[in-house]
Amino acid sequence: MRHALQRVEKTLQLVPTKSGYGRNVKLSECATDALKRHRTRQRERQLASGQEWRNEMGLVFTTKKGTPLEATTPDRVQKRILKKTEVRDRRVHDLRHTVGTLMME
Repeated sequence: MRHALQRVEKTLQLVPTKSGYGRNVKLSECATDALKRHRTRQRERQLASGQEWRNEMGLVFTTKKGTPLEATTPDRVQKRILKKTEVRDRRVHDLRHTVGTLMME
């Protein structure tokens, strides 16, 4: 899907990416396996949540109830992990670009 999740007038919506284009990146076997495990856990959460499950947009990464993650959630979680491991703080956005560059090499 070539969309971005963005807050528009107080609601989260899927909007076209800035460029209108996506990027094709070949995933490693490790990444593919991790996504398959994530999908299994997400289906289990969906069954456990029953009628409370909300993932109308078909998002891959959601809260435990299937609602969209707020933009600040990944950074907040990562800061907590990095603090425990005493690793220098970095934004998820910075790491995303680093990983993308390394994968294209």
